Amino acid sequence: MRYEEKLQKQSETIERNNKYLSHGKKTAQFIESYNLKSKNKELLEEIKKYIVLEKTKIEEERMQKSIERKISQKKQVKEKKSASIEKIVVGSLVRLQQTKQTGRVMEIIDDEAIVAFGVFKTKVEKRKLEFIQ
Repeated sequence: MRYEEKLQKQSETIERNNKYLSHGKKTAQFIESYNLKSKNKELLEEIKKYIVLEKTKIEEERMQKSIERKISQKKQVKEKKSASIEKIVVGSLVRLQQTKQTGRVMEIIDDEAIVAFGVFKTKVEKRKLEFIQ
C-alpha cells in the first residue's frame, strides 16, 4: 500500500517536472526568437496564444477536479442517507428534514412511516426523515 502511494506521488512529481521543462523550453524558444531592434508583433501574438492555451488547460483541470469532488461528496451524502433510512425502525427518534421537527416512529408501512410529532401523528416518506436515535 505504501509503495503504491509512493509510486503515485513519484509519477505526479515526474509529470509536473516534465510540464515545467516543456514550459521552460517554450520560453527559451521565445527568448531566442525575440529581436531587440524590432516590435516583434508576431512573436508577441504567438506568446499570447501560448499563454491563453496553457491558462485554458489549467482552468479545465480545475473544473474537472471540482466536478469530481462534488460527485464524490454527493455519493457520500447519498450513502449516509441510505444508511440513515435503514436505521429507522418503530420507536426511533427521527427529524423531519424540511422543518427540523423531531418525533417518534409509531409504525412503518413500506416506504412510509407514521411519526408522532408531539400530539400530532402524520404519514411521512422515510426518505424525508433523518435518523437521530
